[in-house]
Amino acid sequence: MIINNCPNCGYYREDEIHFFLTCPAYVDARETLLEGLTEMNIDIHTTTIATKRNLVRLLIRGDQSYDFNTNFDIFELVKTFIIDSQRFS
Repeated sequence: MIINNCPNCGYYREDEIHFFLTCPAYVDARETLLEGLTEMNIDIHTTTIATKRNLVRLLIRGDQSYDFNTNFDIFELVKTFIIDSQRFS
């Protein structure tokens, strides 16, 4: 998902990393998402672009190293983030 500019903050490129992890318009929704992942003992430290990509990949695809219930819980957190962000409203 690459769009020319972020419609909320004007950043030059809205991609998955920007949407989920860096756009200032979604700070509150992101806090809920990251707190939920932390409560599930999922490492959310994203100090490099590679770790940001890995986290976004987990959010979008899940991970077969987790059981069904954990992946479902991740999906629910992502769904809540998308709804709370109102990006697609």
